[in-house]
Amino acid sequence: MSTSLGYTEKKIPVHLIQNKPSLRRLDLCIFFILFALILFYQLQLASPLMLFIFKARYALYAYLYLRIAIFYRLRLTQKQLLLFTFLLYAVFVTSHTYFLYGSQVALAGFTRFVNVALIAPIASILFKRINESKIFVYFWLLVVWLGSLTLVYQLLGGELSWLVRDYIAIRGSLIRFKSLLGEPNIGGMASSIIYAFAILAIRSFAVQIALLVVALIFLVFSLSKAAMAGWIIATVIILLLKLTKKKYTLKLKKNIINKYTIILIFFLLLFVFSVTYPSAVQEYFVKYGQTALIAFTGGDTGEGTAYSVLEDLSMRMIGITQQGISLAMEKSSFYPLNFLVGSSFGLAGSAALELKEDALLPHNTFSEIYFVGGFFMLLLFLLILTKTLFALWLRRTVNHYYQALFVTFFVIVAFMPSYPIIYEPILGSLFWLIVGLVANSCLSIKNIV
Repeated sequence: MSTSLGYTEKKIPVHLIQNKPSLRRLDLCIFFILFALILFYQLQLASPLMLFIFKARYALYAYLYLRIAIFYRLRLTQKQLLLFTFLLYAVFVTSHTYFLYGSQVALAGFTRFVNVALIAPIASILFKRINESKIFVYFWLLVVWLGSLTLVYQLLGGELSWLVRDYIAIRGSLIRFKSLLGEPNIGGMASSIIYAFAILAIRSFAVQIALLVVALIFLVFSLSKAAMAGWIIATVIILLLKLTKKKYTLKLKKNIINKYTIILIFFLLLFVFSVTYPSAVQEYFVKYGQTALIAFTGGDTGEGTAYSVLEDLSMRMIGITQQGISLAMEKSSFYPLNFLVGSSFGLAGSAALELKEDALLPHNTFSEIYFVGGFFMLLLFLLILTKTLFALWLRRTVNHYYQALFVTFFVIVAFMPSYPIIYEPILGSLFWLIVGLVANSCLSIKNIV
């Protein structure tokens, strides 16, 4: 089968699956339901019944892993072995935690840590065609689009008490609204991914506009420093991908100009709207725009705007990491051993913080992995990252979808020093889904000539 760029996709032999195609389709449907439950996790807050329904994801995980273990003939690739080793190491960390802090902390730490990571091995085995993965990725984009509606609804004066509850976030005297995606930074970081897909992978002009509007809404009204950093990183990579192509044609140049013109038009319309409506509305929009920029550059006296994005990053990468190492050494009887195998889920992470007063929340994916699993676990994770990123780099010339995946993965990794991405449901689910896609032997670069 020929692709739009002249490549031919080989017919892949069904050597991984030893069951009927209809059963594999059923497995994919169940995987999709599981993926949806993870993405809509905020709906658990609606009622006790919803909380009970969402706990079904544990049963769905169990079903899929049993199906894979019993009915799928596995020929594990190196990337898949790394994934399973990483998850098995998390089991070791759980036993370590149980020995130190008991079953409650161990179980809470384990379930929080692997909550979305378990997606990757399933994706690495179930998918046989790239179009199957697109259904999941584009559904993720749809969920972010729906999340923007809850933000806009609150901006217009609506109340979502079941969602917001007692959550309060202020930056520079302005409210940072919680959305269906979670706290404001999640929507802000997701905006750069929506933007990358709109520019690179979406062919429909109407869908491009819809996604870019959502991305810009989250960029401005989340007041997120990470959002602006993500947009800058994504823009640089997109331009490098486009401008360094061997065939930099006039058509390609016009395509780039047209897409960025859309963004400029949006800001122009926002400006016209702000100066046309009453002064209160004008002040509202201008304030959010100014505060978003001030929060990124720092130097202001308002809440959350004193430090620039680089100063914040430095505190999370250096200051909090040093604090965590000091805490680990204080609790350890022989720290060189903890350096290698970690200090358990009882030292760091959001689950530990909910159960223990002396736990640490690093706000840094790499630091947290090191604190709980030590050098060995961090090394496993870095190997997964580098292999996935390198594989996506090799596939960037296959089609626009892989280009968007490459930019997305790069941006998510860039967020990791400032956020615990690996177990956050929205960004974490997309991260581990991409890792699984790359580890899937049916979707490897060898199957495209």
